[in-house]
Amino acid sequence: LPSALVNKSDAQSDKGAIGGIFFMAVTLVLVSVSCAGPIVGSVLIKSTSGEVWSPIITMLAFSTAFALPFTIFAFFPSMLKKLPKSGGWLNSVKVVLGFIEVALGFKFLSVADQVYHWNLLDREVYLAIWIVVFSLLGLYLLGKIKFAHDSEMKHLSVGRLALAIGVFTFVVYMIPGMWGAPLKALSGYLPPLSSQDF
Repeated sequence: LPSALVNKSDAQSDKGAIGGIFFMAVTLVLVSVSCAGPIVGSVLIKSTSGEVWSPIITMLAFSTAFALPFTIFAFFPSMLKKLPKSGGWLNSVKVVLGFIEVALGFKFLSVADQVYHWNLLDREVYLAIWIVVFSLLGLYLLGKIKFAHDSEMKHLSVGRLALAIGVFTFVVYMIPGMWGAPLKALSGYLPPLSSQDF
């Protein structure tokens, strides 16, 4: 949807009272509709074909995920005050999620590549891209790469180190795939083994 529509709705949410709450909810819907479309669309198709329980359970899980944070903070407003203020940690979360989004973006490009037979993203090219993306993510977590809005990191926290170890372990796991290892844990994300050239 156009960003102007989202910005207008978000500006109305600052007014307070019931109208502000309404426009806050509208803004949430406008922002999340692009992610929700594939899930809700597939559920609607299932419901029109006669399935009953699968659409009910999916929509219940989907609506609970959206409603739960608002419900918890409405019942326990003191928890809202205890939340940490945004700052460097939130920027780090956004950067980490950005790296993951780039990697998953190549998954969707790979699907298009297979459908249209472009043969641009063979299995080893795809794996090489993922190895580089996740290696850069690991270096970012260790503080070796910095971005514009990152705050100064005086020491490496245990959580960040654990995440970096997990990311580098994942990179080491992917490396044998460059020479044809099946990598069964990633079989749903990788191009088929038949596209392996190297």
